[in-house]
Amino acid sequence: MKRGLLIWMILMAAAGSCFGSSLDLTYRNTGISFGNSKRLNGIRLNFRDDQVERINGLNLTLWIPKDNPDAVMNGLAIALLNHEAQELNGISLGGVGLFGEKLRGLCLGGVGIAAGEIKGVAIGGIGVAAGSVHGIDIGMRNGGRGDIDGIAIGGLGMAAGDIDGIAIGGLGGVAGRVNGMVVGGAGLAADNVNGVLIGGIGVAADEVQGIAIGGLGIGANELTGITIGGAGIGAQDLTGITIAGLGIGGRDITGLTITGLGIGGRDVAGITVAGLGVGGQDISGITVGGLGVGGREVTGLAIGGMGVGAQHLGGLMIGGYCKAKTSMSGLSIGVFNSARRLHGVQIGLLNYCGNNPPGLRLLPIINLHLTRDRHMRKSHRD
Repeated sequence: MKRGLLIWMILMAAAGSCFGSSLDLTYRNTGISFGNSKRLNGIRLNFRDDQVERINGLNLTLWIPKDNPDAVMNGLAIALLNHEAQELNGISLGGVGLFGEKLRGLCLGGVGIAAGEIKGVAIGGIGVAAGSVHGIDIGMRNGGRGDIDGIAIGGLGMAAGDIDGIAIGGLGGVAGRVNGMVVGGAGLAADNVNGVLIGGIGVAADEVQGIAIGGLGIGANELTGITIGGAGIGAQDLTGITIAGLGIGGRDITGLTITGLGIGGRDVAGITVAGLGVGGQDISGITVGGLGVGGREVTGLAIGGMGVGAQHLGGLMIGGYCKAKTSMSGLSIGVFNSARRLHGVQIGLLNYCGNNPPGLRLLPIINLHLTRDRHMRKSHRD
């Protein structure tokens, strides 16, 4: 009996759709409708939607819809294949997919979902593409260049304009502005990030403020906060804590910087530690290079396994060979210390001070020149 009733309902719906009409058991558009009714409050069973206007209640559609540019469906909308409407509000289920300008509520698409705006929960078996998402967006593959506000998860990938919340892509992610956390199994690319950015292989961004972690490496214009790259990190400006397995390169590096091999930058300030060496134009703070430290100007505490060298050295220098091409201010300790002009003390096996009298320029154990002569400042600038 129930099976016969269901078959009869399907036949009525199909017959009504074929003739572009419907069998309505309604009073003032309220009740039950079989076929392609345009407006209804109640239960509607139709084979194929075409030019639908507004349905409030339960709408069950069996076949691929035609043109429904102004359709609004409120309540429970179920499509054996897919829905196409201007708005789907409530619970929308599509065996294949859901397509609309605005989707609100719970949206489930067996294969995918495509919409201009999604508010609520959107789940697509393979993909979700949206202009903007507010809520939770879950898809095996997530695509689009809109905005995500909430939680977005893509089994394969993630693409969005702006992300506020949490976005996770199984392989990778692409975004414009990110406030929150973005995770890509392989890699991530973004414009501006405030929060946490994690890429299994690598991360590329314009500006990152917060925490950036790349399994192999990270490349960006500006990195501020905590930055960790398995192999290397490269950026114009690095500020905060920067750690890389192999090397770090940047224009301005400030804060705590640690790498297994080497660090190179224009201005390096803070605490800088490299397994092999540190090089830059101006280096200040505490600088440690396993082999050496070299720059145009090195000030603070500099330690180089083999040596420390610069045009100007200022502070405490410790290395096998400490050489100031133009001037040295402070204390240098090494096997051989050399300064064209010295204002300070040298301790080592041999010590050369170019601005001492001829007989006192090269001395063992200790050498010093404590009077700053008038050429020191000019030599420093040179």
